[in-house]
Amino acid sequence: EKIYQLINHRHLARSWTVITMNGKPSELEPRLASRLTFTELSEVYRIDAQDFRTLRPEN
Repeated sequence: EKIYQLINHRHLARSWTVITMNGKPSELEPRLASRLTFTELSEVYRIDAQDFRTLRPEN
């Protein structure tokens, strides 16, 4: 609920927000996904890359 309130507030204020995630927008709750993918105010960039956290050497 808090994430939705934050995104909705920034959406209504037309404020910039940068969000990164490992999932796809289609995997989000519909009302949150609608705010993140509103085509007039957002740009979605898909970056397919290996998870760099798995490349860290173990000590």
